[in-house]
Amino acid sequence: MNKIAFFTLGVLVGSAATYYVSSHISKDRNMAINLNNNDIELSAIQHTYQSKPQPTNNDSKDIQITKNSDKATDIDLMIDELIANTENLFESSTYKDLAYLIRKDENIAVEVRRKMINSNSYQEKYALVNLLAQDSSKENIDLAIDLIKSVGNESKQLGFELLRGMQIEDNQPTLTNALLDATYYESDSELLTNVIFQLSKNVLEPSTKAIAIDRVQSFLYSDDTILKARAIDGLSLLGDQQIISTIVKQHLSHIDEKVRTSAISASFKLNQLDSDIISSLTNIIKNPEESENIRNMASAVLESQKSELSIREE
Repeated sequence: MNKIAFFTLGVLVGSAATYYVSSHISKDRNMAINLNNNDIELSAIQHTYQSKPQPTNNDSKDIQITKNSDKATDIDLMIDELIANTENLFESSTYKDLAYLIRKDENIAVEVRRKMINSNSYQEKYALVNLLAQDSSKENIDLAIDLIKSVGNESKQLGFELLRGMQIEDNQPTLTNALLDATYYESDSELLTNVIFQLSKNVLEPSTKAIAIDRVQSFLYSDDTILKARAIDGLSLLGDQQIISTIVKQHLSHIDEKVRTSAISASFKLNQLDSDIISSLTNIIKNPEESENIRNMASAVLESQKSELSIREE
């Protein structure tokens, strides 16, 4: 239990340092995503993205949420109210009501997707994407894939925002393939950190995981220290004990604190620390020039290792 607690602390500290709250369109849905002057314009929408659902009698009891009157609130009006007041998005009663309803009625999800696609405001799109993230349906996963494969960075960020909010518990080969493709063509380091995070979060088949590990390892050679740190974070979740041990030893003495922090966090994943890692962690603890956070993390790793050894000895 101590090891789990220390690991959790390490991951939170390591990830909090740099993670922010983190061009091929599917032809079968005829969806085109274009970015003009930082405004996202989605057009040529067909099938589910185009239809505008109407509440059915069976659903009327669930969607009739009154708002300062005795009349039932129309879903369109609720969505319009939501996107008109995005400053306190997650605290608003409208957001909470729609978050509940979207999980109960796919028609509502279709309407939210339509509103999101047709909006010209990034802020509105952000609000609606977070609403859609309450429903981990295939349609929303497909929308996220289309967004991350688009040409505009804002569209891609919306796609990753959607993925971050969803609880995806099953293997999703189409999503994984899109993420792996992005590791080859994506050049923006911030977007690549999102790709790495999502790959490490996904449920992967063993053969696919091996490919993902290879792709993430390639970013260890980046000059971008944030990307390098995120690659270490990803490998700590994707890699085996040997891979994790190797990257920890290579980066515990890195000149950049973000990279050292990620290396310390990764060391929580090791079942056993070898003498080189123990020595490096000890040097970090004794170094007065290190930050208090990083020295505390290094101490936590050694303490968790002692606890694990005592448990095994018992």
